[in-house]
Amino acid sequence: MSNLNHYVRQLRPRTESYIPHVDRVQSLFEASSGIKYDDLWKRDNLQRFIDKSTSGELIDSSNNKISPIDSNNELIKVLKSSDNPPEGEDLINFKKLFKDNIGSFSKIPKAENGFSTAKSGTPSGAQWEALIAIGVNKIKNREWNSGPEWDDVGKFWGEYEKPSMKLGQEFIDKIGVTELKQLGGSTAPSNPDWKGTDKTPKTDILGGTKKISLKKASGSQLMSAGQAEAISTFEAAMSMYSIDSKGKKKVESVISTIQEDMGKMTTKGTIGSIEKLRDSGNKLSRGDEAKIKEMEGLQLNAKSITSKMANLFSDELFKSYFCWEAATGTVKFKPSPDAIANVVVKFNETGTIKNYLDLDSPTVAGKTLAKGNNFFVSFKTGDANSRPYLSLRSRNVKEIKKDINEQVTLKQIINEELEKEGMLYESFQQLDEFAMWNKIKSKVKNVSSKVKNAVKRIYDAVMKRIGEAFNYIKTLGEKMISGLMNFLGISVSNVKVSGGGKFPL
Repeated sequence: MSNLNHYVRQLRPRTESYIPHVDRVQSLFEASSGIKYDDLWKRDNLQRFIDKSTSGELIDSSNNKISPIDSNNELIKVLKSSDNPPEGEDLINFKKLFKDNIGSFSKIPKAENGFSTAKSGTPSGAQWEALIAIGVNKIKNREWNSGPEWDDVGKFWGEYEKPSMKLGQEFIDKIGVTELKQLGGSTAPSNPDWKGTDKTPKTDILGGTKKISLKKASGSQLMSAGQAEAISTFEAAMSMYSIDSKGKKKVESVISTIQEDMGKMTTKGTIGSIEKLRDSGNKLSRGDEAKIKEMEGLQLNAKSITSKMANLFSDELFKSYFCWEAATGTVKFKPSPDAIANVVVKFNETGTIKNYLDLDSPTVAGKTLAKGNNFFVSFKTGDANSRPYLSLRSRNVKEIKKDINEQVTLKQIINEELEKEGMLYESFQQLDEFAMWNKIKSKVKNVSSKVKNAVKRIYDAVMKRIGEAFNYIKTLGEKMISGLMNFLGISVSNVKVSGGGKFPL
């Protein structure tokens, strides 16, 4: 205090009349919301005040910048030489020195100038959104220290002003925003078909046309956890992939392959006799081995079907759509356009943008997002609760309407045709649709003429209806994959996400 006493004693008033006046000013000051003199000696406020007052960054209660003072000014010398707040007459003289050079304490707002008096804690992700928005708006001379963002994080400004302002400048320079605001509200209406229950928007902050998804560099992910959310994201990818020109072509190819495999019959011997040959334990000739290999390739089962589907979903384009939906919420928030993000930003809390990506399209941004990310899908078959998107009871495929309520699966078709011929035996009913179909095909070449003729009629009728079904499925647009899976009695039971890369899921 010796240096401070030296300076303030030189400034003591020569008349006693000044003291009551200063006391009255101080009384008014302490009733205000501005900074208090002793706040300058709390935390790092002293150096902050010196820096701001000499650089011209100190603002008054009207957000006007106060003219800078010289670094050799007596007030600055006093502050630099002091370790503790002044007391007694030294305090009175210090206040006069402050008033002459800066103005009233009460007109120097504490929060807006970043003068913190106690540790404010650590901002949450949502509070960082507000801090960055405040930083951008302050730099762009927009309203920044009022409104919901400031009300929420004004208490953090003293401690986090520097990184917030740095991030604000980064958002201006790299993202191209001129103002920012939080989206507001913690939830948004989502697609009624969405199975996940998390309705948190993908957009965190809005800047004109920029709808920004903000992620901390220290581990934030693109999508919410939970199996329902993952399956819904997968189903959204199926719908978008089904109407992509390349995706549609690949799905149609899978449909054609399945249809072809279902209709193939071995010509080198009956299936029954080949099965006996395979299971005999005898040494097989190359010709016999070829017959067995062909037979096993032609026999349809759930494993072969799900293998074809899994191969479809391993396509890089499909993965791009999955990651696109995870980042943007395009399908999830179709009724809430502001909740659909078009930029994703990862930031460091020290004040820098680590990575950012314009979410321009599934084929470009989606491909970038897919790097380092992956998912693994499991299926279940024979789901009695699945609702196929097909109605094939009409013999005329042209009469089939997409909004008709009466729906049918492959298993229902087979059952109906077996029933027509009086062959819906219990042994058939215990099998899944694929085993039923294999048994029908085997009987065509392995039974008496009478039964063979009946089975042939069943085979022909089922194949005709399957052809109609697959032709119809190809017209379903975004529901093409889900229509195929429902028709075959297959559904997704589990989607395991493996996140990585610049933007992990």
